[in-house]
Amino acid sequence: LGRIFYLITVGSAITCQCAIRKMIARRELHRRRQLQLQQESAERESAAAKIRAAYLGYKSRIDYLIALSGVISCQCEVRKMIARKRLEQKTSTRRRAATKIQSAYLGYVARMDYLVTVGSVITCQRAARKMIAKRELEELFRIQLAKKNAAATKMRSTFVGYIARIDYRRSVHNVITCQSAIRTMLSKKEMEMLQSRRKMA
Repeated sequence: LGRIFYLITVGSAITCQCAIRKMIARRELHRRRQLQLQQESAERESAAAKIRAAYLGYKSRIDYLIALSGVISCQCEVRKMIARKRLEQKTSTRRRAATKIQSAYLGYVARMDYLVTVGSVITCQRAARKMIAKRELEELFRIQLAKKNAAATKMRSTFVGYIARIDYRRSVHNVITCQSAIRTMLSKKEMEMLQSRRKMA
């Protein structure tokens, strides 16, 4: 009976060890899957950030080229208008005084239009530069946020690994404690049986 009880106890201890090892293996597999998913999400975020940066740069260049073409068109129209006015001033032989007054007035209007056009161009340039600067600043903030998220992910993975190792050590310690208790109990029973046999003998 003592041997049967000892074998049953050993079998129970082995079953407990198998169950604990399965639990530890499942936890380790779950942790590794989470780490792999986090790495894939970080790579996707970095790729999305690069694509977004390239698209924003392309869009800003296109907007700048459109604004520049508009400015050039305005300059061409202003120059055509000034050339026509000069031609009209040269070809007109009558009413020189009126032509002079008209030319002075038209020159003033042209200069004012030119100054207004230049001011509008400068305002557009400032707005475009502000927009580009804001986009670059937003991109820098996004890059910094991605770096912070990556660092937080590394810290989280390190902490989870540390907790897993602590849990594993505790589980092993508990199993060893259970084994020692069972062995102590078995040794006590064997001692009692030996003592009873000696008394009977």
